[in-house]
Amino acid sequence: MENAIEWNTINELGSDHIPIVFEIKNEKTKTIPTEKRASMRWKRKKVDWSAFEAEVEDKLDGTYRRKDNLHRRVANFNKILTNAGWTHVGKTQPRKKDPILNPDIRSAIKRRNNLRKNISNKRKEWIEACQEVNLKIAEAKEKSWIEFLDELEDDPDTAKVWRTIRSLSGNPDNPGPNEALLHNGKLITSSKKKADLFMNHYAKVSTLHLSEEDRKKERELKTLIKKQGPEEELCKDLDIQELKKSYKEHES
Repeated sequence: MENAIEWNTINELGSDHIPIVFEIKNEKTKTIPTEKRASMRWKRKKVDWSAFEAEVEDKLDGTYRRKDNLHRRVANFNKILTNAGWTHVGKTQPRKKDPILNPDIRSAIKRRNNLRKNISNKRKEWIEACQEVNLKIAEAKEKSWIEFLDELEDDPDTAKVWRTIRSLSGNPDNPGPNEALLHNGKLITSSKKKADLFMNHYAKVSTLHLSEEDRKKERELKTLIKKQGPEEELCKDLDIQELKKSYKEHES
């Protein structure tokens, strides 16, 4: 099909590489929908709180029935707040800020990108600009990491630690959502089918195969345990006194 594919480059990015975006124009091309985490938040600025309060009070007087059971009253109250919020507050998509790209780094990136447009005449300057950007980013990452470690004394959140490490390493929080798997010549795109495929694979490799000698030893051990006394007595729960005693013995 003529003119079915168009492409262009994205120049205004922090990376020194230029991504190429292809646009395929035909009815057979399909984008796989993926679930997105809800990141919309209620606005806090430029909100008409007086109008919000007035609507909530009006709805509470007109539709809030105190004779209803507790669950119905809570559901109705939440509905009133939500409807008033959509009318007078609204939601916004918060912009994700990169703590590494400070104004100094952004200025260096802009200069590097401008030099790249004329790279045939200013290749040396462009290489120097690339080195400058990399150095500034490395310094900013080191500073950010030191500040983050200082904050951990008050907020030891392990999940936050790993998110920060991935961010400083340049890795995204989530892998590519549309990545497909090829298994036995079949293309797998569904998240559920991918999970089932991994589950079946690991179930096979995790199966423990006992030899005849292993089974013999297992039978001998079971017989030995039965001879020493009731199984309930041998396998009773460990109490706190036994734990403390064991800890002291290993400590000494």
